[in-house]
Amino acid sequence: MPSPHRRARILAHAAPAVALVALLHGCGGGEPKPEPAATPAAAPPPVTAPPVTVSSASAAAVDPGPRFTQSTGTLEPRRLPPVDLPVVTSQVDGGHLYLWAKSTALPDDALLGRATPGRLVCRLAGARHGVAVPFDGGGPSLALRLVGAALPAEPLAVTCAQSARLPVAGDDGSDVEAFGATQTYRIVATRGGDRKPVRASFFKALATWLRDRTLHDGGRADPLFEFMAARAERLADGDVSGRAPRAPAGGLRPRRGDLGELMSLYTGLTSAEEALQTDRGLLIREDSKAELKARRIALTSLTPVPLPSHPWAAMIAEKKPTPAIEPLASVAPADAIYVHFGDMRQLVRLMKDVDAWLAPAARALEMSPGEWGMAERYERELAVERTGLAEKLGHLAVKGVAVVLGDPLLREGTDVAMLFDVGNEALLDGALAAFAANARARRPDAVTGTITLAGRPVAVLSTADGEIRQHRLRVGNVEIIANAPEAVVRILEAIDGKRPSLARSGDYQYFRGLYPHRTGRGFAFLSDAFVGRVTGPAFKIAAARRMAAAADLKAVAGAALLHGLLEGQPAADAAALLKTGLAGKTDFVHGDGTPITYTAEAGPSSTWGRLTRRESLSAVSQRIDTVSEAEKLAYDAFRESYQQYWRAFIDPIGVEIEPSTGPGGGGWRVDARMMPLIDASEYDELAALTGRGTIPTPTTPDGVHWRVALGPESRLRREIENNGRHFPGMESLTLSWLGDWFAVGLLDRSAVWDAVLAENDAPALRRETQGGSSIETLARLPLYGELHLRDRLAFAAFLTALRGAVDQTTGGLVEWGDGGKHRDVPIVTLRERSGGVAGVRGLALHYAIAGQVFILGLDRDAVAARIDAALAPPAPDADSRPPTQAALQLTPGPGAFTFRALAAVAERASERAHRAALRAAELLMVAHPGLDAAGLERRGQALLGYVPVSPYGGGFVRDAEGALTHAQVGSEVRPTVPASPMPGSPLTVFFEHLAGLETAIAVEGDAAHRGLRVGLTWRTR
Repeated sequence: MPSPHRRARILAHAAPAVALVALLHGCGGGEPKPEPAATPAAAPPPVTAPPVTVSSASAAAVDPGPRFTQSTGTLEPRRLPPVDLPVVTSQVDGGHLYLWAKSTALPDDALLGRATPGRLVCRLAGARHGVAVPFDGGGPSLALRLVGAALPAEPLAVTCAQSARLPVAGDDGSDVEAFGATQTYRIVATRGGDRKPVRASFFKALATWLRDRTLHDGGRADPLFEFMAARAERLADGDVSGRAPRAPAGGLRPRRGDLGELMSLYTGLTSAEEALQTDRGLLIREDSKAELKARRIALTSLTPVPLPSHPWAAMIAEKKPTPAIEPLASVAPADAIYVHFGDMRQLVRLMKDVDAWLAPAARALEMSPGEWGMAERYERELAVERTGLAEKLGHLAVKGVAVVLGDPLLREGTDVAMLFDVGNEALLDGALAAFAANARARRPDAVTGTITLAGRPVAVLSTADGEIRQHRLRVGNVEIIANAPEAVVRILEAIDGKRPSLARSGDYQYFRGLYPHRTGRGFAFLSDAFVGRVTGPAFKIAAARRMAAAADLKAVAGAALLHGLLEGQPAADAAALLKTGLAGKTDFVHGDGTPITYTAEAGPSSTWGRLTRRESLSAVSQRIDTVSEAEKLAYDAFRESYQQYWRAFIDPIGVEIEPSTGPGGGGWRVDARMMPLIDASEYDELAALTGRGTIPTPTTPDGVHWRVALGPESRLRREIENNGRHFPGMESLTLSWLGDWFAVGLLDRSAVWDAVLAENDAPALRRETQGGSSIETLARLPLYGELHLRDRLAFAAFLTALRGAVDQTTGGLVEWGDGGKHRDVPIVTLRERSGGVAGVRGLALHYAIAGQVFILGLDRDAVAARIDAALAPPAPDADSRPPTQAALQLTPGPGAFTFRALAAVAERASERAHRAALRAAELLMVAHPGLDAAGLERRGQALLGYVPVSPYGGGFVRDAEGALTHAQVGSEVRPTVPASPMPGSPLTVFFEHLAGLETAIAVEGDAAHRGLRVGLTWRTR
């Protein structure tokens, strides 16, 4: 009898679209146990619902619900008996006691004997602070450093906790390595030992532990831990408080920071940051005086990226659009990012929706270890609030509002300006005065003053630390508020005609012909001039220098956190860090010679900024007159590769944004166009795939649906025809019957959730195994493929020939059966004639022709549901939907199983980000004992640049044993797996509010007008 895998391959010859099966036929390994009929399901997560009803021929087919149960609950740690660990040697150095404890007779289950260093967190009992790290010192050992030189009373208790590894394999408890565990080690005979040096061994062990702490779970290196590990390596070699950095000791890596990588566009930055942090930890950096002397090449001698411009004037003359341009575009500089709303309420609503739903979900998907608080930061800088006052009176106070950004690097820090087209001067002045009063109440140290910029007086409200830095003036009917003087100057130059404005730019006029200004719609624009500025040598070199400066600031913060880890309290100032030898004098000087200051409350800072925000690239680039040879070569390499790798991604882009409302909720519609100039780009791939054919944007009742046009010149059409001719007896057949599109989809049914559990893609406490087969799980998937038919009779002839070819190819192993009817549409079922394994549902294919659509699916009920969709009347808004070439839609069904599956997969993927957040919070709490939530937020911003927050929502607290724990998922030692989606988590909130998501993509226009159009509709409940 053929194996299940061979049966699947035989059936893959049965119809043109069965390649879908091969793509998904990767099920393997263990599967969850089927849920017993008498056992109630686990507590349903917020987005679950009763079973789904699917249309059938005689009676409604009911979705039976999930067959598998997610393994949830809490994994209790193992409590191992205490072990005595004799001291081998001890040493007092720098006023602190170092111990090496080791036993040659550890029990087999001792944690020190089997855990990787990063899985163990060891804590000393008592009020005296100390650090204990595991290492291999000729056998399982502990290296200890205690604050102070006094010998402790015996015995010294050290409790080591081993983190769990989920999911645990099996129910018998034999997977000991996966369990969390705790064990106390009594450090005995602390007055004994041979008094040999142990300090270097401690710091080498600490460096190993710090690196392994981030890598043992399969994560990538953490730049902060990389710095601390590198600094520990230097401490093992001696202190770092010397006057100048020494050459790397034998075995230490040479400088790895790659200037070319720093100039890349959105790629390589993480690895560059890791390299820089390691370099700073090892004190490997160019001497600042030598670095400054090397900058002898004039910036003007560098050749910028060649950016051929579209012939906008000729294009406007050809298309004859009627541009409708808002007044604020005359004020905005052409080389900035520009976002405009004619109604203030819409901007406030958009920002609220982004903050409430999109930003937390994006942070979870980005695997971010914390919250950066960007929106709140820029609000404080500008002293402009998103409050009920702005919502209720904004549309009366202003006739339009625009946001102007110097660059898209909002997290690092950019220059931001808000432009108001004044409608009611009294209302606007009153609102802005109230906002300023609130800012002064929050920061009584804020000062006011006036400076002159571009010949005009500008009112300034600011604090010394830059938390508030409002620059405000009015020119004509435009109120300007910015967070940086360079932003004001560029706007004033646009007003005075010294710099091109958007309104006078051909690209903006062209796009405003495509998207005329309307009060009820927002508009965002990235211009040719913006692309030219951010790819120019001044901007790219400024970005590289700013990242290097940020690494300098993070080095000081890393030294401060290492101080807290070792000393159990924050370093008060730079002098304290220098005194302990955790930082050297070169740590407090940037590469350009600029000094860095540090205090425990504010963290590191300099004229380059702070970890929460850096000086804007607009300001940095203005100061660059000369560059080094290394910078010139790096930019030359960037310029040469730009056309090949990046040109297609950041050409001029116009985006129209429109709020939507309905009886079931709201949402947003986005329509974007970008105008590429070059061929041989990714856009050509879409054009070749579809043959530039178009289809109406489809509507689907539930699940995931992807539809692609098949134009006359479609490459996919040719490939289908060529592959079809490989069947014996079909060489002469053509695809004259093939219509305008093909589609693949997945209905929102419980089988989708079962497939996620079967593949262990959801968080799980235990990895369950059971009898059965992956084929059976695959057979239940509501997966389908569809082809639009131009000629039903010709297709019937094709199917007849195909059936003969399949029978000839498989030797009669495939049975063509009657699958009944649904709405008088016959369904044909294909399965293996032998019947397969007893008790196991084998893989089958079901197909039907409904109207002008051929439907093929793995599940008969899914085919019946798609028959309903094919015979349904057009949606009421079908005629208003723009034509497209490819469309993807995601719509939850009554059971929301697809959303549940997506949330679970994202939760599983977020585990590393959660652990990164936990490690960061752990460092802060060790360095600052007794921190409350507000204090943790302040220290996180000062020393990390962000507040450690789990992607599952919320922060961390200490449990009774001193371990950090999270309300949803517990601690590393005692983990909890809640049912997916996790109640209240950002991803759950997102999916609970998401009623549907649609995207449509098309290449449109020819010659200079050729561009990519992307539509996005986000519907909320």
